[in-house]
Amino acid sequence: MAPRNTHWTPALALLLAAIAGFTDVVGYLTLHQVFTAHMTGNTSKLGIAIGTANVWAALPLAAAVALVAVGVGVGTLACDLGRRWQALLGQAILMAAFTAVAASAVRHGSVADHTLEGFYVLLALATVALGVQTAALTHIDATTVRTSYISGILTQLAQTGVRRLAGRRSENARPTLWTALCLCYLGGATLAGRGMESAGTWCLAAPVGLLVWAAAVDRRLARRGAPAQAARRGS
Repeated sequence: MAPRNTHWTPALALLLAAIAGFTDVVGYLTLHQVFTAHMTGNTSKLGIAIGTANVWAALPLAAAVALVAVGVGVGTLACDLGRRWQALLGQAILMAAFTAVAASAVRHGSVADHTLEGFYVLLALATVALGVQTAALTHIDATTVRTSYISGILTQLAQTGVRRLAGRRSENARPTLWTALCLCYLGGATLAGRGMESAGTWCLAAPVGLLVWAAAVDRRLARRGAPAQAARRGS
């Protein structure tokens, strides 16, 4: 299991960060500026909508927050059973379904607002997919890792920087990895912006393919590590 954690898991974290940035931008552009990963922003917007008694604006924002929680629950269940690859494959399937539905529902870069068969279906597919990803990879060894939102990573970076200036070091600090996660998220978001201009929502085909590949690799490594785990338990 050590080689898997040392070499594969950090690479998977970077890949997932790029996919999260990509997916969040595609969702934001097609779903009338509702975030699919950034729930802090959605919650702030929801507060504004509630405060101004704008039920029409509040409904999709509340739905996004609830659906991400559903996705996190599904991803957590898969990972707790030792089947992270199933969470990755499930995310790929949800994103592929988003692409298929968007092919007919999205016009001129966005879907008709508040339609049940278009807008809310796409919202559910994208937000559940990002929720699954959020739960799929949360730690590398004892280090907390976030692949679908940046605020937590920036908090870790700032805390580590201040503590190092004060002469204190943390065993679990991985500033290089955290910086790379931020850059990968930004890179995915940038590519999505360009991809939406040239290919529309079909640009999601690339991250879907990468997720399928990552699920296959993760499954193979999990199977390879299972006999070693069984031997350690028996000794």
